Amino acid sequence: MAETSAPVAEPEAEIAFVAFEPAPEVVVEPEPTVVEPVSSVESIPDVVEATGGPDVGVATVSGATLTIVDDTVGTTGWYTSLQLDASGNPVISYFNLTNTDLMLAHCNDTKCATKTLETVASTGNTGRRTSLQLDASGYPVISYYDGTNGDLRLAHCNTSTCEAGFEVTVTVSGTGTGTVTSTPVPIVCPGVCTAAFPTGATITFTATPVGDATVTWTGCDSNPTPQTCQVDVTADRSIGVTFTDPIPVTTPTTSVSTTSVSTTSVSTATLLPFTGAGRSTGPGAALIGLLIVVCGLTLVRISRAGTHRLR
Repeated sequence: MAETSAPVAEPEAEIAFVAFEPAPEVVVEPEPTVVEPVSSVESIPDVVEATGGPDVGVATVSGATLTIVDDTVGTTGWYTSLQLDASGNPVISYFNLTNTDLMLAHCNDTKCATKTLETVASTGNTGRRTSLQLDASGYPVISYYDGTNGDLRLAHCNTSTCEAGFEVTVTVSGTGTGTVTSTPVPIVCPGVCTAAFPTGATITFTATPVGDATVTWTGCDSNPTPQTCQVDVTADRSIGVTFTDPIPVTTPTTSVSTTSVSTTSVSTATLLPFTGAGRSTGPGAALIGLLIVVCGLTLVRISRAGTHRLR
């Protein structure tokens, strides 16, 4: 019988471990959305007043006044920013999605029952992510995103409503003092003496003098009252206001000095006939006379013969 050799075990393969550095994580910034599809717009029902249909403008619900500010074109009102003007009226910047425009609404009252709507920027797809502030004159300053060019932009309005217009300047002079205000705002001069107003607007200026100063106007189209001036904005305008203090009246002062005067009371005068020299020459017809005192202590005798100075 042939011998059978036992199987020889093969050595186990050596396993080598190699450390690998993890690949760096690549972060990809998403591209900004240029245009949201209209289908993604949430459908929001219009405010319905109890006695009216949709789009009635103003309604009161649960103690709040709800106002439709802009429903003129398509879908609008995205990316809003709001400030209150000097009268407490809302000023709102926002994006019109349908037209891809930057818009501004300036309300004429605190509830925005009436307002001025203005397209601020309309080139390309522009006006998203608005942020609004008002400058010292009450003019809107708006930062926003230009989606067409991928730029940050700023719009600084030249009027309170961002409408095209002209500048009106008020100059105050004179010996008196006072202030001039405009309706609509923002002129309060001295202080804010130049402002831009929309073309065709009628501006009423009111002068308030200090004390009894009088008011004189130049450059007005009309003067409804002595202290008011109206102008129609059809070009740049200059208005002059002169405050004049009244001329003071000087009252002369009269001083009176009192001199102590001694008087002699005489009941009757001595019967003395007088000659031209004023001396007695003897008995004669004479009248009873009176002695009186005048300024300077001069004694005189009044008789039928005239007035005689006594020594």
